[in-house]
Amino acid sequence: MRTLACLTLAASLTGLAGCQSLLNSRYADSVPPTRGVERIQGLAESASIRRNALGMPLIESGTFHDALFALGYVHAGDRLSQMVGMRLLAEGRLAEMAGPGVLEMDRFMRAVNLKRSAEELYAGASPRLKRFFEVYARGVNAYMFRYRERLPMDLAESGYRPAYWKPEDSVLLFCLLNFGLAVNLQEEIAALVMAQQVGADQLPWLLPIYPDEALPFDEAQKLAGLDLKGQLPGLQAVGQAAAQIAAQHMLGVAASNNWAIAPERTRGGKSLLANDTHLPLAMPSLWNFVQIRSPKYQAAGISLAGVPAVVAGYNGKLAWGMTMVMGDNQDLFLERVKREGGRLLYLADGQWLPAGERQETFFIKGQRPIRETLYETRNGPLLNSVLGERKHALQPMRLESGYGLALKTTQFERDASLDAFFDLSRAQSVDAAFEATREIRAMPLNIVFADAQHIGWQVTGRFPNRREGRGLLPSPGWDARYAWDGFADPMLHPYDQDPPQGWLGSANQRSVQPGYGMQLSSSWYYPERAERIAELAGSGQHDGRSMIAMQYDQTSPFVAKLQAMFNDPGMQGPLRDAIAALPAA
Repeated sequence: MRTLACLTLAASLTGLAGCQSLLNSRYADSVPPTRGVERIQGLAESASIRRNALGMPLIESGTFHDALFALGYVHAGDRLSQMVGMRLLAEGRLAEMAGPGVLEMDRFMRAVNLKRSAEELYAGASPRLKRFFEVYARGVNAYMFRYRERLPMDLAESGYRPAYWKPEDSVLLFCLLNFGLAVNLQEEIAALVMAQQVGADQLPWLLPIYPDEALPFDEAQKLAGLDLKGQLPGLQAVGQAAAQIAAQHMLGVAASNNWAIAPERTRGGKSLLANDTHLPLAMPSLWNFVQIRSPKYQAAGISLAGVPAVVAGYNGKLAWGMTMVMGDNQDLFLERVKREGGRLLYLADGQWLPAGERQETFFIKGQRPIRETLYETRNGPLLNSVLGERKHALQPMRLESGYGLALKTTQFERDASLDAFFDLSRAQSVDAAFEATREIRAMPLNIVFADAQHIGWQVTGRFPNRREGRGLLPSPGWDARYAWDGFADPMLHPYDQDPPQGWLGSANQRSVQPGYGMQLSSSWYYPERAERIAELAGSGQHDGRSMIAMQYDQTSPFVAKLQAMFNDPGMQGPLRDAIAALPAA
């Protein structure tokens, strides 16, 4: 048996070696060299790229122009397939590379229309920032041109030939990341599915709500009296498409934490900052570590391949990190719809109005193109007008009557968020960081930052003022009582600086108490991670080792809470009786 096992192992290793040899012969030259000099047209002077043992690049150049160009070249060399895939996902064009299996995702993303969002955001950027994006795109394209016949294996095998990179593509990836930071859409879809099963009166018992808050029976009254069974065509398909996108780690992802310790609580007498931008395990990771050194710009930290920025890191004077603030800036609206005279109509304040129409063409690998009509109401695109049960995957569904699902978001606003993110990475003090982060409107975040002597926290984003309701459940779109009335004044966004407790931190928990002057969210994550950070950050003096120990900590206060609940005399007896009454295994 031992001999047979050894022969089997040897055969397996030989097969793997042969496979490796085949891959090397076909794709080794698709990998950029790790040493030597390359002549690349587009650099003003020169740039040096060195990598540490983990492959993380250090880019050094005599000008910021060349640093940006080199960053684009490095990102493409490291993550071209990821960049192309994310661009196709954001555009709703994945089927061009992957075939009809992802067509529903494309339909969903075309309805969401991130392309329009990116156009608005790029239009609001300064000429200076647009130049930065253009130089970065030229760096990406320099790599794509040099390796145009030596694409990475997955791209080459797919047969897809990616278009060259445009500056707007980087903004599109930023918008995709921003869209993924909102979690309420999936919650509202799930709430509708549950409402169909248990009714609006029982739904509040199943909704996520913070432990010390009352169940949202008042919110559920929005759905009271509505016959939802069989009246929501395409709801299941909408949920499935959202789940598919979430599986790409681009929708409703949250598990980050950050904290900053003030100088009086550190052994070295200077501030300390830590940040874990948690995302699900993926190959490759969404994040890409990079360090840049040029005369007018220095920064090291994480980047997103496709975007010319250090997202979170350190620039020699200031450290900054971020978590999701769990901002609720997406709402689903139920729309009463009907067809009349070949037009789709929706009800608004007692009147039937024609839905807006947008024609979209889908190119599908191995299939003929299809052309479909997308509909919009005053509240946004109808998701279930493009998604739904079909006899054939390529057959457009015709929404005849019942309820439409309109998605309203904050993404079609023009602002200076892109400039503000860049200014944050150049800020030399906590005061300058506050100035930059107050201008970040496009993305809802908890940003914590620290210089040597000060620490700060700022909530960023754009948050709707709802006339009625909390946004936890879909609202009747035909009733203007539930409409948005502009956005909260940014002066109301929570912030703090150098608090008496000597530390600041966040972990996707509820940032403000109920009754605060603006509504951030009702979709907070559980409080225990933040409670544990508070427990550790407020204990003793800190240094680098204690910060790392905090990041590796595995203690959850939830366990003690659960034990106390089970051991409570009022719970213990009934729980024991309930267990005893269970049928035998």
